[in-house]
This record gives sequence, structure tokens and C-alpha cells, in this order.
Amino acid sequence: MSDEIAYSPPRRELPEAPKNFSILLIGVMICIIGALLINQGINVAKDVGPRILLSMALLAAGAMLILAGASRIWPKNQAVDIALIVTGVLCIMASGALIAENPGGTAYAIVLTLIGIALIVAGVKVFAQAWRKFRR
Repeated sequence: MSDEIAYSPPRRELPEAPKNFSILLIGVMICIIGALLINQGINVAKDVGPRILLSMALLAAGAMLILAGASRIWPKNQAVDIALIVTGVLCIMASGALIAENPGGTAYAIVLTLIGIALIVAGVKVFAQAWRKFRR
């Protein structure tokens, strides 16, 4: 064997991540914009009326009933699963009938609220990543 020592280059130090305070502020601003959109969606829902609340409750209940029926929670009794699916479809149809007077306003309120929720989630993620870099 050789008596020579293998050469290894010295370790390179990676540059430190930039501590950018402006990214923290961007994350906070995205959250604030999301909260404002949720507030506007709630105001639109108030204008549409109390029917939107019942409609959304029926929509959620119908979706859960259909999911329960499709999951076959009673495997030995298939009639119960079919009844759950049919009841879920009826709940969703009733939900649509409740908002038939003003579907545009209802859709507008729902879309504003969902976009607001998505912006808050994105803002929190941006803030969390920037905070990790900022604390290093």
C-alpha cells in the first residue's frame, strides 16, 4: 500500500441564507388580504340571506352521506348504503333548490371566502419559511 494520504479539498462554507425582512411582511400582507376577502364573502352572504347557511349545511351533509354510503359502512346490509347515497343526493338537490333564487350571489360569496382561506394558508407558509431563514 501507499504511504500517501489521500487529498480532500477543504470544506466550502455555503453562504448564509439572506435574512430578508420584506418576505416576512409579504407573508403578513397576504394573510391580511385573505382575511379581508373572507370578510367580504361573509358580507355578501349576509346580503344573500339566511338561506345560504342552510344551503351550505345541506351541501356538506349530502356530501358526507354520499361518502359514507360509498364507503360501505354496513357491508352486510347493502340497502343501508344505498339509502345513505340516495339521502345524500336528496340533500344536495335541496341545497341547490334553496339557492336557486340567487345562485350568482351565493357563488360569489363562496368563491370569495375560499380564495381568502387559500390566501391565508399561503401567507402563513410564506411567513413560516421566511421566519426560519430570518432566525438563522
